[in-house]
Amino acid sequence: MIALLIWLTLTSFEQSWIGRKVWQNECQGTLAGLTSWNEGEEFPSLGIGHFIWYPRGVKGPFVESFPSFVRFARERGARPPEVALEPACPWSSRQAFEQAQMSEPMLELRTWLAATVDLQTEFLVARMRESLPRLVAAASDPARVQRNLDKLLATPNGVYALIDYVNFKGEGIAPAERYQGHGWGLLWVLMEMGDVPSGPRAAFEFAEAAKRCLDRRIAHSPPARGEQRWKAGWHKRCDTYALPLMVVRREEWGSVPQPLGPELEHIPNRLVVHHAGVPTKHEVDMAEKVRRLQLWGQTDKGWPDLPYHYMIAFDGRIFEGREVRYRPESNTKYDLNGVINVELDGDFETEKVSPEQREALIQILVYLCLRHNLDPGTIRGHRDEAPGQTTCPGRDLARLVDGPLRDLVRERLR
Repeated sequence: MIALLIWLTLTSFEQSWIGRKVWQNECQGTLAGLTSWNEGEEFPSLGIGHFIWYPRGVKGPFVESFPSFVRFARERGARPPEVALEPACPWSSRQAFEQAQMSEPMLELRTWLAATVDLQTEFLVARMRESLPRLVAAASDPARVQRNLDKLLATPNGVYALIDYVNFKGEGIAPAERYQGHGWGLLWVLMEMGDVPSGPRAAFEFAEAAKRCLDRRIAHSPPARGEQRWKAGWHKRCDTYALPLMVVRREEWGSVPQPLGPELEHIPNRLVVHHAGVPTKHEVDMAEKVRRLQLWGQTDKGWPDLPYHYMIAFDGRIFEGREVRYRPESNTKYDLNGVINVELDGDFETEKVSPEQREALIQILVYLCLRHNLDPGTIRGHRDEAPGQTTCPGRDLARLVDGPLRDLVRERLR
């Protein structure tokens, strides 16, 4: 008998971050993306989950989800605009939809969708809860699918992966979701996953299994569709499933790197922890600090991009910096080949590492160890790489790096 699904209770903060990530994946995090109609389709896609809304008389192959969301929202006390209460999409064609972008009904709809992102996320979670028993029942190996689901549902990151992927590529149950007998929906990814422990390894394996399934889809797709052109974007989206939940991608904070040439490429082999070395300015958002650091490095130091690969804010947000495949920069002299730089905002000679920063540091180091097959024993402080040149990462952070940090990362990797 199939065991009951194990569910993590998401905090409102975690649910908000999941909604933000889905919004970024589906709509680039933009307001305009909340009301779109893709070329070649017979319907608009609305909200962070691109919910489908068919015009009158149109019967498409996909499940119509926008009216269901409106009902869901009204049951929870939301007040949709009048246009959302129409029995069918009032715009009969893509052309009519585009022409109405600045009309009052469209602006009201977009404003309401922007104000109900958390409610849309709750709806996506509810839809996934309903779909998972169907996946288990449809599987050729129900016990395997159940085990992998339980592993993913044990962490917020795994819940995000399941929500986003089923919204991205479907359940994988319908015969139409296959090319030459090979599927790519959520069921197929769960069957593709190897036997790994719960936690970060499960999320990482899910991301890799999803990429393998999508690669097979491309290989078996009709040549006329040219699906190879989507591979890089699909892989990038799947990579977010393995990252810590609170990672802010480069495109989200506004990164503008200068070209980095092949001479800067390297093979990562160790992890180096830094602090900013200046007191935390809580009145300045971390995104602004990161943009200023990038511009300063480009104008004053001649660096093409940020010197760090990841930067961690006081509140635990993790900002993507320089791509890891390029070696970092430093004001001190040591061999930077193979180094992945992780920096925490603050001056830890005089300040304390926040609990949120500590947790975020562990999470990103676990991810980097998995992604680049690194041993936690390679984690070092900046002063260990450049002895006598710096006190970085500061006394308080150094106590963590030189003390329990490596073992804390090892525990998460088991």
